[in-house]
This record gives sequence, structure tokens and C-alpha cells, in this order.
Amino acid sequence: MSNHKRIIFTYATYTKTYWEIPYLPWFKDTKEDIEKLISSYYTDFVAKEDDDDDDDEEEDQEEQRKMWDLDFLDSFNLSEESNQVEAKLYQEYFDQSIEYYSNLYKIDKTRIKYISLKNKLDDKHLQTMELMKDKNVDLIINPSFINIIEANEKEIVANASFPIYDKIRNKIVMLCYSSHVRFTYAFRAKFFYDLLKDLEINVKEISVLLSNSAPSSKIFKGKVTFVESFAFRNALSVRNEKVDKEFAFLHNSGLVYCDQKYNSQPITFMTYCKYNALELGYTHKSKKDEITKKILISEWPQLFDSNNKKSLIINFKDYKEEIKFHSKYYFEQYTKKEAEILKNLLDEYEIKSETSNKIGSSYKFCEKKYLIDSIIKKTLFTLIFSDIYGNASNNLFRQGIEKDIRSQYESINNTIIANKDFVNLSNDIFSKSKNFISVNALNIIKNIFVKDKRIVWYDYEGFSTPIPPMDNVAPHRQIVSQVSIIETKNGDFLNKLNIVIDPLKELTLANLAKVLVAIYSNKADHFVVFNKTYENKRNEEILELIKKNYLSENKDPELLQYLESIGGFEQLSFITDYINRNVIDINECFKISSNLENVNENLNWSTFFEFVDSKVVHDCSREFKKGDFMKSQHIFLKELNYKHSIKLIEKIITKFNLDLKVKIHPYSSLEVKNGLMAMENAILRYAGVIGDSVWKVRTEELKKYCENDVRAMIMVYEFILYLFRKNGYDVDQFEYKIDKNFGDFTFVIDENKKLSIKKTQA
Repeated sequence: MSNHKRIIFTYATYTKTYWEIPYLPWFKDTKEDIEKLISSYYTDFVAKEDDDDDDDEEEDQEEQRKMWDLDFLDSFNLSEESNQVEAKLYQEYFDQSIEYYSNLYKIDKTRIKYISLKNKLDDKHLQTMELMKDKNVDLIINPSFINIIEANEKEIVANASFPIYDKIRNKIVMLCYSSHVRFTYAFRAKFFYDLLKDLEINVKEISVLLSNSAPSSKIFKGKVTFVESFAFRNALSVRNEKVDKEFAFLHNSGLVYCDQKYNSQPITFMTYCKYNALELGYTHKSKKDEITKKILISEWPQLFDSNNKKSLIINFKDYKEEIKFHSKYYFEQYTKKEAEILKNLLDEYEIKSETSNKIGSSYKFCEKKYLIDSIIKKTLFTLIFSDIYGNASNNLFRQGIEKDIRSQYESINNTIIANKDFVNLSNDIFSKSKNFISVNALNIIKNIFVKDKRIVWYDYEGFSTPIPPMDNVAPHRQIVSQVSIIETKNGDFLNKLNIVIDPLKELTLANLAKVLVAIYSNKADHFVVFNKTYENKRNEEILELIKKNYLSENKDPELLQYLESIGGFEQLSFITDYINRNVIDINECFKISSNLENVNENLNWSTFFEFVDSKVVHDCSREFKKGDFMKSQHIFLKELNYKHSIKLIEKIITKFNLDLKVKIHPYSSLEVKNGLMAMENAILRYAGVIGDSVWKVRTEELKKYCENDVRAMIMVYEFILYLFRKNGYDVDQFEYKIDKNFGDFTFVIDENKKLSIKKTQA
């Protein structure tokens, strides 16, 4: 036994070698470990919690995807109490996948052997090798294959652990917890294949089991419909018609890996693993799948057009060579000494970057940026630049400030170099920017101004799991678990309703239908949300779920009874459409969009201001120089750092102690502080981790959080009017004073530079 330090190297470690930053593959919790280095280097550094941007559906979906990535379970570390719900649902998902595979290939259950996850790694490997020799075993579940490599006075244990090894077919079978196989599974497959090959274990096939996103048969509650894929993507259509045929052949041969957008056809894991781009080069396969054409590496440039697609190619790495190289870059601890080493390395990468002259191309030190989560890149940036780097610098270009920065650089030497200078300059411009409002923001919320209109403000919370929570609900699809509703008229509160559906006992179609009817509120005039994309989509999905059951042979009697009580399915369909057609999205006042150029073309409709102490100070002297900058947003608050989360707006209101009529509980004071926590509580209950008595208490906390979100919407509406008042616009002459029979109208600035309304021509 070697006396050298023993370090485990898994597929996750291998994947991080593609980040091209030598130290990072060894970090167990990459973000947390980098923050330890930052804290040791910058003594005043305080790690910031991620803001809960409920308004961004893409970010919301990404958070959910990460929640069910369950990579920690692939390392078979099941001891973390905080992950008990993930472990429980994973085990159910895992068991169903084994059952699916054994039934698919008609494998005798007596010839399936399991290796305990509780065993030590060496014991699991020994047991795996014994089962490999056992002629009475066809499937090995949870195998572990290890190859020990000594390098730089360290003992590196390369560990290939995956769900199934099929001895009959010499097949590695991986497991994916979502309905699509991400490209990193190609790296995973390559690592497993090479390690088993080094152990002289034959591998003829590699596949992955994943949930079927579009099964031909009905989806049943609690039952995952699996599919086996032999490629990392299932798309059959050409994604980019402009890709030249030569490059398509090169990529589709599987001899190289490149950016996803050029991935026109599925490429099998085995094709990737068996052929090496550095050895074979470009190939074209015949219908018989035989290699009929070979071109040397030196001839590759002829195959690329002016877009230089060659730069997109990533050649697969040999895990043994990566171990030997990266073993020199292992941190025993995370002190200032190590922080300085990594910072200097990143600085060096930054200066030498071939792309450093590209404006706004952040994170030069990790060019394969699509492999690294953005939060890791931000954390690395903080290590280099301290707190001078914010969300702002990368987003200045969305606001049209790129021209300003480019002109300043080009006036010096006609080129743009040194990303650190770019960060400093862009942040300097940002710090000098003034907040502004455009009268067009009032046109987003104009229907709230009309006298005697009943306005319903509502907010959803939902959850998703890898196991279908209801019939016809696919894995990972969000299902509504609660809603908070406040009805107002002329600014007065009329009704309030908080509904929490127990995911374990009350998740029924009838209860979901009741949610839509509750929001409808006997045909209220308008419905206010903060991000209509999310709420409207959930409404449509609820209706579609109910429709499937209503048109099926096995109708839900509880649902039928409820539908009859409200006038039938047609009435529910009308209700859903009515809500979505009459929605007001306050988020649109703050969103950044290139589609607003024509709307905000009249810059005289905008005004600048700043927050000073607890006051809004109007800036009447400011000239409107940045036309492009102002055309992409109705309300710009630099304190938001180009985000538009309702929680960040609440922080501004609290920070400057603005005197608004509606007050809310600061989110930091709540037990449930954000949407992700609400989702986690729903999942815990669905999985049975939370019992009845605890759930009763949690329900009240969930109601308090969701109602707070709705009150926050009303507060943001008042905040918008507050900004207009303080900048000299008399909104009070119109609020709740426009007659219902006046018809459609638009807020404008008249010839006297006063706020006015103009009747819209029919």
C-alpha cells in the first residue's frame, strides 16, 4: 500500500478538466471552495446569496434542473441529511429504471446482482470484479471499476461507477434524471469506456436510460416511462442549415465534439469513444457504417469556412494524462497562499487570451464557457477582480453602451485589450448612469387606473419531480401547488384568498380547476402578475390536463361533478382564456427588451432621477445622449443591476425607506424566503418526508410567503406611481378617475410637456 495521499478521480472530476483551469477539477463544491479562497484573499468579502429571480423562467427552469441533477448520488454519497428527499426519489427512479431495463431485455431476475452502496470503494471494486467472473450473473447493478495511478507523490484512484454493466451485451448503462441527455454525457461515456478498456474489460455498447418526454401511451402517477438512448441527443433534424456539408460529415462521424448548435444528428456514445479525432481526422461513413474516406489532420482547414468552425472542436482527453497533469495542481487547503496561486494563474490566462480583444467576451480564462455554470464563472471573476465585477458590466451591451466603450478604447490604439480594463471602464460608466422612467411604463399598467374595475392580483408557486405526481404529468414538469389572490377596486382591498394544495393528499384535477375559478373571481376585469409567461403557461397546462381526462374513457368522477357545478368544461375553457387575455404584467415595466425601440423612440417621454437618502431627486439638467440605452427599457434602476426581480425591487424600497401605502414583510424575515424554498417544501411533502403535523405548520408559512409576493406586486405598482409623482408627473389626476366607458386610451406627454391621456382610435 502506497504512503502517498489518496485522491478520488470520478467522471465529474474528468469533466471539469475540460474547463482548462488546472486546480478546479479537484474542488468538491466548486463555488463554495472558490469562495473560501476569495474570503482568504479579500478579508472584507461576504458571499452573496443568489437572488430568487422568479421573473426569469429560464433561470427558474435551470434551478429545477440542477435540483434533480443528483450528481452527488452518482458518487453514491447518501449520508447527507439535507438530500434525503432527493435520495428517496432517486431510489424510486433508480429502481424503476432497473425494472425497465431488465424487462426490456427479458433478463432473469435471479441473474441480477446488486453491489451495496454502503461498501467502501475498494470493496465495491473487488466485488464488481468477482461478479464479472461469475457465469451466473448477467447484470451488475452499481458496479465500481477503479484504476490506481501514482503521480506527483499522490495516489489517484480513478473510479468509474455507473448504474448497470450488462455482461451479455458488454454494455455500460448510464442513468439520466431528466428527459434529455446533455452533451456532458459524452465526456462521461468516454471516461468510463477508457477506464474499463485499461482494465481489459470489453465494452461494445454504451447507452443511457432517461424519462420519455413524449411517451405514446398515457403517463401514470408514480410511474416513469423510460427510453434507452445510445446518443447524447435525440434530435434528428438539422439545427443549422448553414453548416457546410463537409463540416456536418466531420461532426456527425463522431470523431470530434463541438458546440451544440452544430450538432445536426445524434452521435452514438460508442462512436465518440472508439475513434479519436487526433488519430483519424475527418471521416465520411457509408450506409453500411464503414469508413470510406479519411483526411489527415493537416487537411482539416480546407473543410472550414470563414466562420472558423475548427475553433469549436474539442478533442477528447485521455483521463490518465489528465490525472498526471492535474495532480500537480491539488490544493490541500484554501488559504490566502492558494488563493494567490489561482488568482495569478487566472490573471495570466486573461492576458494571454487570444480573444481578449473581443469586447464584452467575459471569462476569457475559460473559453469553453458552455461547460461551466455561469455562477462558477462569476465566482472566478470575483477572485480576479474583487467586487468591481458585478452583473452590470456584462449586460451594459444590452443597453447600447458598447458604442461608448468601443469609442474610448479605439481612441487610444484602435484595439481593445485587457479585459480587466474593460471591466473597470464598463463599471465606471455604469456607476455614473442615472435612473430613468419612460411614460410608456404607465401604458403597461393603464387598466388599473380605470374607475371601479375589479383587479385580481395573483401569484403561483409550483413544484416538479422526476416521478410523475399525477396522471399525464411528465417528469420534471411543473405543477401548481399553491396560489395567493388579492382582489382590489379603486385601490381598496376587497377579498383575499390563499390556497395550498397538499401535494401528498390533495393534488387532484378538481382542486386545480378550483384554482382557476378562484382566480377568475366571477369575471374580474383584469388579472395582475409579475411575469405572465409563467402564470399563463401554468393556466394553459391545468386546462390541458383537465381536457385530457374529460375526453378520456376513464373520467375522474370528482372532476366531472365539479365541472357540472360551474357550467361544464366549456366554461372552464372560457375562464382560462379570459384570465390569460386580460392579464397585466408589471414585470414588463422593468424588463430589458430590444423590441421596445419603436415604443420608446420619443425620448422626451423619459426623465432621469437618482435616489438620494430617502428621496427621489429629479435630474432636469441631464441631456438625453444615450438614445439606444433608453430604448430598451421603460424603467431603469441601476440598483437592480439589470435584473428585474420583485424581491430586488423590494430591497430598493426598503433601503431608501420610501413612503408607500402598502407594506410587506421583508423576505429575509420570512421562514419561506423564496420560490425555491416553497418548491422544496412541496417536494418534501410529496415525497412523504414532511408528516401531517409539520405540514400543517409549513402550510401557514407557505401562505404567508405567497401572499407576500402578491402584496409585493401591489407595492411595486405603487412604487411606479411614486417615481412618476416625484419626477413631476401628475398621475393622481388619472388614478381611479378614468370612466369605464371612456374606452381604450394611451398615456402621452402633451405639447405642454404634461402627462395626458389620448383616446385610442378604433
